[in-house]
Amino acid sequence: MLDLVNRLRPFHPHEAWEWQELRDEFTSIAGSGQPGLFWYPSSGLDFKALVHFNERDTSEVYHSPTVDLFLYSDYSDWTSRLIDVWYQRLDHGEVPVFRDYKGRTKIWVTQIVPLRLFDPGEEARLLASRPRMYRFNSAMRDDPGLQPHFYYLNIRIWSDYFGEEYFPVLLGTLDNRTLMEEVLRPHGIRFDYICGVCDGCGKGGNYECLNSKVADYCSVLKEPGFWVSDHLGWRFPGDVMDSSFKTVATLRGWGEYNRGPDGRCSSQLHRVDRQALQRLAGKASGD
Repeated sequence: MLDLVNRLRPFHPHEAWEWQELRDEFTSIAGSGQPGLFWYPSSGLDFKALVHFNERDTSEVYHSPTVDLFLYSDYSDWTSRLIDVWYQRLDHGEVPVFRDYKGRTKIWVTQIVPLRLFDPGEEARLLASRPRMYRFNSAMRDDPGLQPHFYYLNIRIWSDYFGEEYFPVLLGTLDNRTLMEEVLRPHGIRFDYICGVCDGCGKGGNYECLNSKVADYCSVLKEPGFWVSDHLGWRFPGDVMDSSFKTVATLRGWGEYNRGPDGRCSSQLHRVDRQALQRLAGKASGD
C-alpha cells in the first residue's frame, strides 16, 4: 500500500505539503510492520464500517487486526459530488455528516485532500479498455483529466461506546474491478478485511454482486483474512460456508438484510479459509 500512497499526487498543487505530511505519517505506520488494511468496494459513503471496526472492537471483541487505513471505492457521481461539497464546506471548519437519533454516535469530516493517480495516457488506455471504469460518473467520463481519482478523508467519530477516534479513508472513484486489477494486484496490495455489505445488491448500481465473486476478490485478501457481509450465505451452499467461512461476530444495525425481531438488520464478520475457497472455486470451474 505504501507504493500506491507514494504514487498519489495532490489534485491541487497548493496541498502538496499537506499530502506530504499524511504520506510521512502512513510511512511511519507501514515502517513499523504490516499496516492493517480494510477495503470496502461499492462503499458509497457508508461510514458504519468505521464505527464497527474501531480499535476497541478489533482488539477486544473480534481479536482481529487493527485497521490503519480504510480503502473505499465507488464510481457513482453522487459520491464524488457530495465529497466536493464537504471539501468546500471545510473552509468553515469540520463538517458534521451523521448523528444518530439518540446522539450516541456522531461523525464529522475533518480533512479532505483530492488526489490523482493516472497520467493522461494511462487514463485514456483504461477508459478505452474498461468502459465500466467510470460507468456512473459522467464527470469522470466527460472530463477525465480534470477530476480526482482518489480522495483522502480524515473522519472523526465520537461514540458513547468507544469514545473519540480518527479514521483515515482513501476513496477511489473508479469501479471495483478496475481498481483491483489495474492498481491493487500490480502493487501487491492485500487486505485484512474486504467488505461486501453495500455491494450493489442492497443499494443497486453495481454490475455484479461482490459476494458471489468472493474467490476472485480474495486474491487481494491476506491469509488469514476476513470478509464482512449481510448476505454472503445466500450465495453459497452450506458445505461451502462451513468449510470456507467461520463467523467471528454479528454486526448489528448494519446492512440491508438479516432483519431481526427488533427490526434491525445485521452483517457478519467471517474469517476466510482462502485455500479451501479457492479449491472449491477450481472444482466449480472444472479446473
